[in-house]
Amino acid sequence: MAGSFIWGAVEWIKGLLFEPSKMMKLGILCLVAESFINTLIIEKVKYTEIDWKAYMDEVEGFLNGTFDYTQLKGDTGPLVYPAGFCVFFSLDFYYITSNGKDIRLAQYIFWLFLSNRLWACH
Repeated sequence: MAGSFIWGAVEWIKGLLFEPSKMMKLGILCLVAESFINTLIIEKVKYTEIDWKAYMDEVEGFLNGTFDYTQLKGDTGPLVYPAGFCVFFSLDFYYITSNGKDIRLAQYIFWLFLSNRLWACH
C-alpha cells in the first residue's frame, strides 16, 4: 500500500518535471510556493539594513535635482547604478514607501516584481 503511494507520488513528480502538458501546473505550484515562502520571510525574519538607506539617499539627491553622478552619494558611498535606477526607485519606492521609510511595503513590492518576473519567464 505505502509502496504504491510512493510510486504514484514519484510518477506524479516526474510528470510535472518532464511532461510539457503539465508545465502550467508546475508553474502555478512554484508560484504558490514562492509566494508562501516570501510572505513568511517578510513577516517573520527581522529586517537587516544593508543598502536600503543608501539607495533612498541617492534617490533623494536625484529627486532634489542632482544629476551629477559624482554628487549622488549614500551611506555606503557614491552611486554606482545606472541612471534608470534613480528613476525606477523614485517612482516605485521612494514615494510609495513614504520616502523610503515603509520598508515592509518595499519588501512586498519587490516580492510582486519577483513573482511577476517568475510568471513571465514561465
